[in-house]
Amino acid sequence: MESTSRAPVRIEAPSFKPPNKGLCWLWLCLLSSVVMFVGIGMIGPAVFITTESKHVYPLEVSEDSDTATWVGRLTDMTKLHQLIYLEAEVKRPENITSNVEFTYQQEIIVTALGGKHYVLGHGTEYKDKIVDRKRHIKTITCKAGESWCSTIAIFATHQVLYEEYRVAVEFVHPGELGTFCPHCTGNGVQNFYVRFGMHYINPNFTRWQICWKILFTFVTLLVMILPCNGGLAGYFYQLRKVLRSNWTDLQVWIGVLLGMLFFFNDPLFLIEVFFEYGALLSAVYILFLCAFLSTLMFFWLCMLHETSKVGGRIVEGGNVKIVKGIGFYLPKVIFCAMFWILITVAYIYVRVAQEGDPSYDALEDSMHYKLITTTVSVAMAIYTGWILYHALNAMGNVKKLPPQILFTFLFSVLMIVLVIICMGIGATYPLPSASYEFLMFYGLTNVYVWTLAFAYAPLYSGSTALTEESDGIEVGPLSAAAV
Repeated sequence: MESTSRAPVRIEAPSFKPPNKGLCWLWLCLLSSVVMFVGIGMIGPAVFITTESKHVYPLEVSEDSDTATWVGRLTDMTKLHQLIYLEAEVKRPENITSNVEFTYQQEIIVTALGGKHYVLGHGTEYKDKIVDRKRHIKTITCKAGESWCSTIAIFATHQVLYEEYRVAVEFVHPGELGTFCPHCTGNGVQNFYVRFGMHYINPNFTRWQICWKILFTFVTLLVMILPCNGGLAGYFYQLRKVLRSNWTDLQVWIGVLLGMLFFFNDPLFLIEVFFEYGALLSAVYILFLCAFLSTLMFFWLCMLHETSKVGGRIVEGGNVKIVKGIGFYLPKVIFCAMFWILITVAYIYVRVAQEGDPSYDALEDSMHYKLITTTVSVAMAIYTGWILYHALNAMGNVKKLPPQILFTFLFSVLMIVLVIICMGIGATYPLPSASYEFLMFYGLTNVYVWTLAFAYAPLYSGSTALTEESDGIEVGPLSAAAV
């Protein structure tokens, strides 16, 4: 049960109550943040650079061999490239009817070497064997009306450790199409043609990420512990002046979110990029990222449920308390803990698999990964329905919120929508597909938590005694005295 004695918070100051201008400034800051992050994100550097081979390599059946080998060198690689992802694309055989869709199994054998150096008397050699003749069976689909079939993963690594790589790929001719082909004209398929494309992170995007993550981390530290008085004081610096028994549930929540936001901003990103064991730190960062997202989701469920509650209240001396026992928290704790495990496993699965075998592509080769992603999608659908249920039930109480409290409530709703969309399109993954996805997600998430910390920090200045209890009314995590 939450104490009803608490210190006033900044959002309750007279300057934030209409017709004063404080609330207008909050709305202006929010709108400016959205415009700034979208605008800067749209003109930000491209995330990926793709280099496609200019040549189409033939895979021919001959008397001596039924395989064809492609050898490529990846040169001038730096740690700023972060990862390498090599793909191959097979051309539709000319003597297979163009209006027919078909699927076949393609066997490939991959060898990858790294760390070129010069050996006296032997010329140039590669010191490390990354992949040693790994065999994989890839499923290739050729859609009707398209001249090129689906792409297949050849080689991938989530950390660039060498300046140069040498990758050799042997394509084994698919005999079932060579000896029997019901859709072919002539005597089966004798020749295949393959082209290659390499993807890696744009070094300019890596530098861009570094700058933004350092900025977000630095500002978060200031929001947490800046030792001054007044509106710019750090959240924990202000909170320590209030008796612990006077802290509200929301203030404890914000303290937890601020601490987790620091790690969400990836303060060790430079080490992840430039040090040899950065891949391990990347996996640790995924744990913090998923924990922060799950905690946010848990916070929002509690917020909307509490705002929508119509029963379970005890009235004592004009103060309203909300009973939040095990029945209130336990279902949310179980769901969000399971969701944290699910998305952590989903995000780490590919990285761990590819570090063990860089030529492995979990999206194509693993039914386990497909099962995990399907389960995550179902969990997100359940969460969305749960949130909508409480949001609809809360509409009656939301109408009674004071304007300044309504601002933080609506900002929370905006973030709920943003996070659900970002998770749906994959923008919450540590490596986004576009600059604007990265900046919108990380930028607005930071601004949201900073705004909560500013709004719900104790109002008092350093000259005011904060050790005496004061009475108040608590009906919801964002509604200080509303219903």
